[in-house]
Amino acid sequence: MALDEDGHPLITKILTKITLPLADYITFVSKKVEESFFGDSVLFDKNLLKARKHFTIYNGIDLEEIAKFLQNIDKKNVRSQLGIESDDLFLVNVGRLTLQKGQKYLIEAMTKVVKLNSRVKLIIFGEGELKEELQKLISKYSLKENIKILQPRRDIIKVLASADLFVFPSLWEGFSMVLVEAMAVGIPIIATNVTGINEIVINGINGILVKSKDSESLANAIIKLIYNKEEREYLALNAKKTVGEKFNLDKIVDEYELLYR
Repeated sequence: MALDEDGHPLITKILTKITLPLADYITFVSKKVEESFFGDSVLFDKNLLKARKHFTIYNGIDLEEIAKFLQNIDKKNVRSQLGIESDDLFLVNVGRLTLQKGQKYLIEAMTKVVKLNSRVKLIIFGEGELKEELQKLISKYSLKENIKILQPRRDIIKVLASADLFVFPSLWEGFSMVLVEAMAVGIPIIATNVTGINEIVINGINGILVKSKDSESLANAIIKLIYNKEEREYLALNAKKTVGEKFNLDKIVDEYELLYR
């Protein structure tokens, strides 16, 4: 399938442009995606409903449900079930095991991280066509004691809330819901500075952004945060604030209600 420079199918872009005259409005999950189709973007604004037919409305997350869920989590128990000891630094990645998600670069980065601190443990939750290749890479670098690849979980929020860092090395994204979920539960983020992520994560404010396909930069960011608890707490606090301001489900529902009316 032919893709554009942002990883979106060209046929989807073409069909969207053809069918636009038939639609009352079109919404996109990120400004970058909207721009890739139409060359410009704007967050939903009710005052512009007569002036344009396409807007960005982010996906939302139910913060009340998240808060209730967090009250009942036994983080020590979750970590123990996953084989994470109390003095380990627990890193999590969630995503399909595909080229897009960039787990190869995260595994490569771990070679440098583990040399400095053998207590750093990474669990990748996902399935996909690159699973065998990634397992071989873990073996090649002798990282079986530090990296596991496990099946996706329905209760991933519980795992995210029990982790020390969420690492997301994607090469591109439309809009990542798991990234917003990680921010909502209050763990610091390290991610790549690419489409669909850099609208959510502001470097040095609510997370750390690094170049994509750059294992060295990824390793340096991980090392920086595992040795700086104060910065981890600062980033996590701002991440939760960002979710409350931009991705609160109540806000998103209100915007769609205005659009339909």
